[in-house]
Amino acid sequence: YNVVFDHCSFSWSVDENICVWRQGIQIHDITFSDCISSEGICNSPIVQHPDGNTCHSKGFTLGEGVDSLLLLRFLWANNFDRNPLLTGRGSFIILNNVMYNTGIIAVDIDERSNWNKTSIIGNVLRKGPRSGVGAFIKYNNIWNDDSRTCMQDNYIDSAFYPRVVRLYTDESIGADLIVDNKEDAVWTEPLTVLPSGDVLEYVLSNAGARPSDRDTVDRRIVMEVATRTGRIISGVADAGGFPQSPETRHDLVIPDNPTADDDNDGYTNVEEWLHGMAQEVEQPAPISLSSKRGGSRHIPNGFALWNAGPGELRISAPENWRHSMLRVFNSKGKCIAQIENSGGDTVSLFHSGQGAGVYVLEARSHKSDVVRCVKLVGVNR
Repeated sequence: YNVVFDHCSFSWSVDENICVWRQGIQIHDITFSDCISSEGICNSPIVQHPDGNTCHSKGFTLGEGVDSLLLLRFLWANNFDRNPLLTGRGSFIILNNVMYNTGIIAVDIDERSNWNKTSIIGNVLRKGPRSGVGAFIKYNNIWNDDSRTCMQDNYIDSAFYPRVVRLYTDESIGADLIVDNKEDAVWTEPLTVLPSGDVLEYVLSNAGARPSDRDTVDRRIVMEVATRTGRIISGVADAGGFPQSPETRHDLVIPDNPTADDDNDGYTNVEEWLHGMAQEVEQPAPISLSSKRGGSRHIPNGFALWNAGPGELRISAPENWRHSMLRVFNSKGKCIAQIENSGGDTVSLFHSGQGAGVYVLEARSHKSDVVRCVKLVGVNR
């Protein structure tokens, strides 16, 4: 109990990428925050699931023997099912998460003859290439009058997912299943609740391991969510294989008096040292546009964007990207601007006319034909 998984990235597992399950012994008070679960493997040619060829691309399974679970600011991407699956008896909060490119169902709740109390608040269900016409939430085997679910401020791509909930249960039980107040289902304090309109930007900027220094896999996943691309994979090779990272070395110098608490704040010196190291790589990825006139927000590789006025953005590129081609895409993958960068200090102006949303800047060098993609998520007013 009292376990936190924070800023972790999980990918490429057969069945679910993450499973919390313990029969016979109760585990409780578990938090997953700012994590990524992506590309669960559907039909692996190497590791066969006992069900045979059934697609087992799953994002997250919460099994029996678990109570008091919080799923906070999660990014589920390119998993066909279980984003997440909640089973067994317990209280669960699903808050400010992004579910992208799911199959037919996003959230699956299976009571299995026990009561289940769940609050599903401020989440974003985003359509992808594999998304089908299904339901945001599916209920299985709800037979207990004590079960309750509260849903508030969830943004759903309504063209692909009906906002109504499918109830696979005894109709006499379903009448009191959905409640308006989260306190009638489950809630805890303190919790910061983002409005659903701010969730996509926050999650794409903060989720996963080392958001300020992401590896190639997480950078690709975030890009695919932003541009509504990506797919359900059947093996690691479909995702380009495991990334090759160079060997690194770092001298580890722990603080003096590591078990002491020099500033009397309740954390030992070594804990504060570890927290500081984590904060260096857990800062939000610098991908947001300023929403203020004249404001500026620098992005990786020396590129910069300015919000120059209502619907107007200015772009500059570094000297080593002289004569590159700059293109800007909206969240649907449509190119809304294409600019020839004639000099390293040149600033080009375009009128997007797109409003708030997700934007992607692509720079292509004419010399090496290398594509550098920088993810932009923000408000363009």
